Amino acid sequence: MVITKMDDTEDSVLLRSLTNGEEVANPVHGIQVRSRSNWVGTELLIESWMKVGGREGHFHDFWSLSGDAQTLTMEHRDDYAGQVSRDICQGRESCSSVITKIDRMKTRQGESLFFKVDVGGETLRVFGRPEELAERLEESGYDIPPSEIEAGMELHLPCLVKVGQGNNGYKTIEEFLPEAAE
Repeated sequence: MVITKMDDTEDSVLLRSLTNGEEVANPVHGIQVRSRSNWVGTELLIESWMKVGGREGHFHDFWSLSGDAQTLTMEHRDDYAGQVSRDICQGRESCSSVITKIDRMKTRQGESLFFKVDVGGETLRVFGRPEELAERLEESGYDIPPSEIEAGMELHLPCLVKVGQGNNGYKTIEEFLPEAAE
């Protein structure tokens, strides 16, 4: 798989998978990912497990090809990522979320990195230098050094956050919490 990052550089990830349901393991950016694949009708279901920072994520990725065979689509169903999109988080002290990606954008201060965090189906941004983003990850139980934090990284890391309201009325992430806070 080739992933094109925001700066137009490409990152290659090679995954070995068998479509007979047999479990295989692949290293992805230093993380061991166990998966098994099988056909469900015309869709390929890739079920994956990975441990990051002492937590295990479990994903159900359904891959399908369009009728004209020009578009490949992946959809999370019945997994942690799908559950979070249904979790509204309103009126709660803390909210189950997913840090989906690290991205970059131009701000008044220049180029800034930020996390995209799925909070109840809404994407919130958390800006910071690599050291600050590494601290947020550590607060959530993940150990990714600042030197490895870069724009375009796909993460999909379950986390727990405290949501608040900024001065402009928009939702903000006030704090990343250890899992035990839920």
